[in-house]
Amino acid sequence: MVLDERSAALLQNLQQVKSLTMAGAFCNGLIISFIPALLLVFMGDVGFEGTTFGDSDFGVVGILILMIMKLLGLS
Repeated sequence: MVLDERSAALLQNLQQVKSLTMAGAFCNGLIISFIPALLLVFMGDVGFEGTTFGDSDFGVVGILILMIMKLLGLS
């Protein structure tokens, strides 16, 4: 009886991990699709027209740079 409960708990945990992994992959796909597209418009205003990559790191850094430049009045 104990083995059945442990097996069921293990399978339930694996199913939750699989669902969270799929949700994370979907969210990452949205991020790497839309953030670079939005940055194309704003980076052109700063003088970096056409510089973007399909990567969330570049998108986040680009947004931070634009926010800093707006705070300093450079953009």
